[in-house]
Amino acid sequence: MEKNKTGKYLKYVIGEIVLVVIGILIALQINNWNEGRKQQLVLDQYYELLLGDYEENKKYINTLIISLKEGITSFENYYQEFGKKNLETNDFISELDKIDNVTAYLKFENPTIQTVQHTGEIKLLPATLREKILILNGNQERWTIVNNSNNEIFLSQQMKAIALGLKTNIKIRANNHPQLNKDLQKEVSPIKLLLEAEAAFALKYFTEKNLLVEMQKMIDDITEVESLIKKELNKK
Repeated sequence: MEKNKTGKYLKYVIGEIVLVVIGILIALQINNWNEGRKQQLVLDQYYELLLGDYEENKKYINTLIISLKEGITSFENYYQEFGKKNLETNDFISELDKIDNVTAYLKFENPTIQTVQHTGEIKLLPATLREKILILNGNQERWTIVNNSNNEIFLSQQMKAIALGLKTNIKIRANNHPQLNKDLQKEVSPIKLLLEAEAAFALKYFTEKNLLVEMQKMIDDITEVESLIKKELNKK
């Protein structure tokens, strides 16, 4: 009898332990499910914000592309003048005056990426998507530095040309002042002006040509990232 009671008691204890363990496992599973759901909600919010950022990026880049094409065309128009015959130095200077001297300083707005990098939550993103985003962000930062640095050099070089009379009507204003007109002709070298100005615009042209290629590629890269984000959102 005692053995039977002991056996029943052990079975009861073991049963209770099993029930407790099962309860704990279920509680952990529910907790994990809740945490996973919370994490997914956070991710979904970031995905929506990222899509908004990239939409603004594309608008910004498309506007930039229009400006770059205009700048490139204006320099190429000047270059085509060399195909004509017997032009004088002042003819080339006049054409240089027509070149678009507007420069674009890059500044990409990516507040969501900055946030997830700062909080460390970028680790929540799937590996492939995270890698694509970081590469895209790195390219934007790299070209911002290259472009803006070249713009500073261009503006410095252009100021030298302006000091020699580029894009200024001082010679026209000096027509009624013989002494000033004489001093300007003696002081200002048309060849030096031509060389200084062309060096400045050649750098601008080189930068714009390369930047145009990169920005067109960047549109494709953004579209690819957007597609990956939308796939993640559609998994819900």
